Amino acid sequence: MEKGFYHPARGYWQVNDYQPPVEAEPIDDGEGNIITPPRPHHFTDDYPEGTIEVPLKPTPNCKWDEENEAWVKIPVSYARKAVSDEAERRIETGTQVNDIQFRCDDKSLRRLNALMRGFDRGAIGTDGKTYETEAGALITFTTKQQVEAVLNTAEDFESALLERSAKLQQLDPIPDPSKDLLWDLTKTLPEALAALT
Repeated sequence: MEKGFYHPARGYWQVNDYQPPVEAEPIDDGEGNIITPPRPHHFTDDYPEGTIEVPLKPTPNCKWDEENEAWVKIPVSYARKAVSDEAERRIETGTQVNDIQFRCDDKSLRRLNALMRGFDRGAIGTDGKTYETEAGALITFTTKQQVEAVLNTAEDFESALLERSAKLQQLDPIPDPSKDLLWDLTKTLPEALAALT
């Protein structure tokens, strides 16, 4: 059986193989007197004075509130780097343009710029250029404007994610950056935060 204990100076600890104290049986002393011997020693007798039994700690991110005799959640704050790394991961994954997933990382944006220059130089014929996305979708660009539209969408997506990342990093505490709602660009950051709760 598991039991939780708390002491103001020591904090919380948990005993995983708790056995309750054995109560001594009253005995007859032979002269008609019933004597209750002292209870045998129990390991909890060695706990510091003021130790109380408390419910098991529900999550690592909580603390015992002595006044209200209850566990209270402690907000977890994530590192700013975790937010930045998550933004970069989402930029690399990219966004959808006309139901096709486009990566928005530097290499992909550089390729779209090169394709636009190819149209400018007249190096691309009327059949255009066909590429396969990482997801396996084929896309054919027959005009510079098509490339420009995808490039603009990708750059706007990257810029919006970087702006959202900067705003998230200013929060205290910083919420879990892996939550998709935080990166929903159809919502303002306050709306996204409200939707999380």
